[in-house]
Amino acid sequence: MKITINWTDHKYHTYEFEEVDKLPQIGNVIDIPEDIRKTVDSIIDVTDRAARSDFGDCQCRLYIVYYHDESYVYDEDEDGNEFVYLEENGTSFKCFAVKEG
Repeated sequence: MKITINWTDHKYHTYEFEEVDKLPQIGNVIDIPEDIRKTVDSIIDVTDRAARSDFGDCQCRLYIVYYHDESYVYDEDEDGNEFVYLEENGTSFKCFAVKEG
């Protein structure tokens, strides 16, 4: 569901919120081998900042979950041995609507 969040009096953004029964917890990891690893870094409740007309009578709490992202990097040492390591890849976020009750 698309919901507009009022960050300040003059800063509004509309996001797509995914409806879920439960939020991920801080420290949870989403690992996509050979691609990226995302670790839940923080969770912000934005329910009171939402434009109520966007989701009517829906009984949901709205959250933005921030992830610490790391990319898998494949390399070789001077002997030609392959190895893998994780490299910082910034921060990402995802919006969730958690059903109440």
